[in-house]
Amino acid sequence: MSSPSDRRECPTGDRSATPAPVRNRPALPALRYRAGTYEQFLATMLARLSSADHAPLAGLTTREPDDPSVALLDGWALIADVLTFYQERIANEGYLRTATEQASLVGLGRLVGHRPRPALAAGTFLAYTLDAGTRCTVPAGSQVKSAPPPGGLPQTFETAEDLAARADWNQLPVRTTTRATIDPDDAERLPALELEGIQPNLGPGDRLLLTFADPGRNITRLVEGTRTDPHRRRTTVLLRPPGPVQQLHDEVRAFREDVEKAARKPRPGKPFEDLLRVLRDALHTGESLRDPDVLAAALDDKLQDLRDRFSGGEGGEADTAHATELLDKVTARVAAVRAAAQQVVDTAAAGPPAGGTGGEPFVDPLNLGRQVLHALERLPSRPPRNPTEAATSVAELFGPESDSVSRLLAANNPRLAETLHHALGTVAAPADPTGVQWFRVKAAPFGATIPDDARVGRLLRAAAGSARRAAPDDPLDASVLLLDAVYEAILPGSWIAVQRADTDAPPRIIQVTGVTQLALADDHYAVRVTGLRLARPWTDDPDDLSARRAVVVWAAGEPLTLADPPDTSDVGGDEIQLAGTYEGLTPGRRLIVSGERTDIPRVSGVRGTELVMLGGVRHGQEADGGPLGDRVYSTLALTTALAYRYRRDTVVIHGNVVFATAGETRTEILGSGDATRAGQVFPLRQGPLTWLPARTPDGAREALTVQVDGVVRPRVADLTEADPATPAYRLRVGVDGGAGVEFGDGRHGPASRPEWRTSRPATASAAEARATSRPGR
Repeated sequence: MSSPSDRRECPTGDRSATPAPVRNRPALPALRYRAGTYEQFLATMLARLSSADHAPLAGLTTREPDDPSVALLDGWALIADVLTFYQERIANEGYLRTATEQASLVGLGRLVGHRPRPALAAGTFLAYTLDAGTRCTVPAGSQVKSAPPPGGLPQTFETAEDLAARADWNQLPVRTTTRATIDPDDAERLPALELEGIQPNLGPGDRLLLTFADPGRNITRLVEGTRTDPHRRRTTVLLRPPGPVQQLHDEVRAFREDVEKAARKPRPGKPFEDLLRVLRDALHTGESLRDPDVLAAALDDKLQDLRDRFSGGEGGEADTAHATELLDKVTARVAAVRAAAQQVVDTAAAGPPAGGTGGEPFVDPLNLGRQVLHALERLPSRPPRNPTEAATSVAELFGPESDSVSRLLAANNPRLAETLHHALGTVAAPADPTGVQWFRVKAAPFGATIPDDARVGRLLRAAAGSARRAAPDDPLDASVLLLDAVYEAILPGSWIAVQRADTDAPPRIIQVTGVTQLALADDHYAVRVTGLRLARPWTDDPDDLSARRAVVVWAAGEPLTLADPPDTSDVGGDEIQLAGTYEGLTPGRRLIVSGERTDIPRVSGVRGTELVMLGGVRHGQEADGGPLGDRVYSTLALTTALAYRYRRDTVVIHGNVVFATAGETRTEILGSGDATRAGQVFPLRQGPLTWLPARTPDGAREALTVQVDGVVRPRVADLTEADPATPAYRLRVGVDGGAGVEFGDGRHGPASRPEWRTSRPATASAAEARATSRPGR
């Protein structure tokens, strides 16, 4: 290495520019090792023309570039520049940090026993789509080609394992609806109903009856409007919301019913009687309903009396046994009544809604931008590399709802294999008592349109007397209702709703036990009417003819079918419920989940895709263990939770998924052996060789199989470890990626034999050897 002390001065005082000083600080990406550049070499030689060391050249005074002597110096300066350039490149290749050539890196690694790992082949997961109604096994090594860009060449990929594929698994549909049911507690506030089919005759003002398992909780709702969806053949019925006063009335009525039921169990006492009296007065007179604060305060006082009674142990053992149940119901109902009462007060105080611009709340753009970026940078979930790493519990694999039970049954009895899962998919659940009926008949009680009260009374008593054989002056039967005309659509067992138009009380919903047609006549009227025998009284005073004129009767309910409402929840977590029953999906199978992401705030349209592994399959009617649904569904249990959330109606699950690696399998003849030569090496002419990921010290294994006389030979790292009887070979890989097969010399591994010339030559098998370009080359 040159130093500044080597510089010499010419007699004229000009300093030589070469050799240039060389200094390198640590951790540089490249070394400076040049003695000079073209300009420095030429300047040095021109300066030395005038030095005392070259006195014979003193007469050469010209420095023009076209002079032959100066041109000769210029040429040597160029040669020196090229030489020092390559000298610097060679010096850089001698250090690990600055070396750039593959051969230099390999050579430096060998000094410490390092062997570079070969580049691994690119891998991907393929989703096969089969024709409808087919199933097959896609063998390992099946080839697919990529769609090349314009001017490019397609890349070949081969599957790494056998794939059992079915057309039913092309795209596993996700369940997009929920069970069609109505909660009795929410029926009063239900905003709309989804019905199957198109209902053109259903319109505003019609009345619907909602029935439940407990007939005492049946209610009616008014229709405010309808929306039809011909594409899905559905009708959305918009229900008229009840006013705050009506909601308070309903809460008080439900409160009274619960307290009456609970009070029948222990011996009624003064706290029960006082509480029931407050509720009955509120419903009968309406005074407390018009002053909700007074009602809520009275209920709180009676509730405190109940607490004091039970805490003091009054009433005996029977009261104590039901104390918890009664207090829980009363406390919950008091809270509901107070909420409804407060809503009445708030509605009255609020008045008409004030105008305003409205709009969404302010959102910090900077904070929102960070949230969006973090969501977009989130990596997809990473399933286990192979099924043996999946940590699925035994209860998940062999539970009573797991797919293992049905597969064991089908394996034990082959006749069940084709029909078992089909039967599971069509299991009929118990009938849901929840129902919807559309009252097609709107009628009035007999006599509502006759102004003469005395004549109406005589006709009603005549009809009652003929039906019961009773005296004309007997009181009317409140469980018998005469309608003003003949209604053939009203049948025994159906329901009617009796509502008074002059009060805010909810309608009485009563079941019809019998239906008759009667003819009534006197001196002025001769009519045919419909007589209904009811399960309970339709009015408190059947002799009150003025109240009869204010009553409207809804009857002849036509059953309507509830449609499954859409499930608006996102798909996420480690469980996905499918829209049917699917058998044969075994644990360890890979799936691809794709859909529109919903976990990015205020951003839509971004699609995500995740590779997952199936941990198990359950068959049941509800994934969350809730009430029975209408059919059996399969639920996929994943080994890892999804990293993203997806919009349910955009999710696609590919079930025929298999891993594939880049490369194309080929077979080639290596050559024949020569007994006179030891350690023969046969190069692979079709290369470079493909390497696949493996659990080896190098983290890779070659895709190569060597056969000699039809027998597969194993590979060893060093032939010196093999004895003459061990059929083995050594793989030699060059710096450029070229590979060759080396055999032994007779002492370390068997040598090549002359009879190879007449037998099958050594080949690179097509089953494992894949000749393809290395990734990154």
